[in-house]
Amino acid sequence: MSLTTLSHRKWSTVTVTTSTCPGLLDHIYTAITQANDYAGVAIPSPLTVTKYQNAGTTEAIYGTFGAGSALTPKFLIAGVNAARTPLMSTSTNGSHTWTANYLMAGLTKNAGAFATWDHATQPFTSGSPIGLCKFYDAATAAAKVHAYVTAESVWVFIETNTGTVFGCGIGAILDPESSSSNSAESDGRLYSVVVTGTTALASNFNSTAGTFFYHTANNNAIHFLTLQPGSSSCLRTARLHTQAASTTTTLINRDSEPVALPIYCYDSANDKFLGRLREVTVVRDAKLGQRQSPAGTDRWHYVGGSPSADQDCIGLLV
Repeated sequence: MSLTTLSHRKWSTVTVTTSTCPGLLDHIYTAITQANDYAGVAIPSPLTVTKYQNAGTTEAIYGTFGAGSALTPKFLIAGVNAARTPLMSTSTNGSHTWTANYLMAGLTKNAGAFATWDHATQPFTSGSPIGLCKFYDAATAAAKVHAYVTAESVWVFIETNTGTVFGCGIGAILDPESSSSNSAESDGRLYSVVVTGTTALASNFNSTAGTFFYHTANNNAIHFLTLQPGSSSCLRTARLHTQAASTTTTLINRDSEPVALPIYCYDSANDKFLGRLREVTVVRDAKLGQRQSPAGTDRWHYVGGSPSADQDCIGLLV
């Protein structure tokens, strides 16, 4: 049985003025704590977010989701241009190792109180963490931060000065379409982190294996990790199949109506079905930041590898 439908809200795009680890974390914090969406409509507290600073310098932001699951999933985005020893995904079936000056994303289910983001085993004192996964090299000049939120997930994408795009998705982004204890957590969900790694979103990622929404076991590469139900282990996650190559018109019917195709995922190490990405779909080629809004009503937000050229996109349904 399918879970509650998620509705993605887009906050106003934040222009980057300080393209450093602490500066970008401050910008992400600003992006995901705005009171209103991009159109000025109030967003009723979808996230509870805290900024962590060390001697006045921002090193992490973390928080909880508005859905209020008994598993208390908490997200973490962190990074600093210094030597540290946080729990990395190399400890949880990934392969990202610590690199200074990179932004990283993580999640913990059954999370306790925040301890410190660079704790070697438990950033939230207790719980089952997905180790931090890298998604942006802060040495790359950034231009804008795009953020999208639901009651159970947060998506952050960084647009660079050269028009490339990097980002992450964190939360209950997979619907197992099952309530079995082997397939779903006790709240019926699956909890994941997906990152671009330090390679920008490809222009053809919807039709090319080894790109976004796959897991590659290389340091700095794309990662997609899902916590195994009832366990602290992670499942290496990938799209179940590649989609046919799209254009700006392939996914529009003869009445000029655009369509959105579901994306299914599986455990790529054990060859088992995991679930459907929740209201994250394959849509026509478009540009990052565009919206599909027939008759003035938003249907989805386009996320792709360029803000200026039509490329493969996902649609975050509203």
